[in-house]
Amino acid sequence: MSGRGLIEKIRRAAGLSGAAGEAGHGTSKGLMRLLAAYPDAAMVIDHTGRMRWINPAAAAFTGLTGGEAPGALVEAARAVIDRGDADRRNLVVRVGPTEKLFEFTTLPLGAGRAAVLGRDITLDRNLSSALVESRERYKDLVDLTSDFSWETGPDGRFVFVTSRGALGFRASELVGSDPAALIV
Repeated sequence: MSGRGLIEKIRRAAGLSGAAGEAGHGTSKGLMRLLAAYPDAAMVIDHTGRMRWINPAAAAFTGLTGGEAPGALVEAARAVIDRGDADRRNLVVRVGPTEKLFEFTTLPLGAGRAAVLGRDITLDRNLSSALVESRERYKDLVDLTSDFSWETGPDGRFVFVTSRGALGFRASELVGSDPAALIV
């Protein structure tokens, strides 16, 4: 589904009219139910940067309870309100004593407002970084050995070969090839 299609689906589910500005300045009950049901941070920001509504998960952000949204979210909300398209960006947010990485999706609501949905991706990012680092360490250790080491994928082809290669082939020539083709 396209970004615009998703926006229209959310607007219909929230009970908002199709054209920007038709919903008035009030927040519809449908929108409130939709945002209140969102399990992570959700808020409505107007064109001035004021938060008009905030759920308990978003209230946990340090600095959000004063009514002003962080500058990057205000910037995203204003751009979304002006363009009428959705926006997605990652921001570091202070939650209590720690900083966490959030992915914020901003959707236009019309009437000079935007809904901002935030999802904590700190653990995802940390796990991904740890996996990449672990994989690099593994490759470094394997390259330090004098043996020929390799790994094959689900299709049986080489997906990793020690950097020295083997049997007169460079590693780049072996990766992607079928090991059975090397047997004489």
